[in-house]
Amino acid sequence: DFDATAFCFMAMWGALAAAPMGHRWHAFLDERINLAMEGPQRVATKIALDQLVFTPPSTVLFLTFRSLTKGLSLEAAHNSAVEHLVPT
Repeated sequence: DFDATAFCFMAMWGALAAAPMGHRWHAFLDERINLAMEGPQRVATKIALDQLVFTPPSTVLFLTFRSLTKGLSLEAAHNSAVEHLVPT
């Protein structure tokens, strides 16, 4: 069954957070990663930075935003996000 609430949440997250953050992050990587690196090395470096630097805080933001939309306070939402970060 179609879940309109979940759909609206994901649309808001994508439009307000994921797209702008992802765009700026990948533009930053494109500018900063050594252009002298050849294909596979450059791709592997970008993937490693993405997974180690960008993904953890963006996951906490996602989980916090999701909890806020469910009515939790900011502190409770953040605590829940941090608690669920490692299992994620």
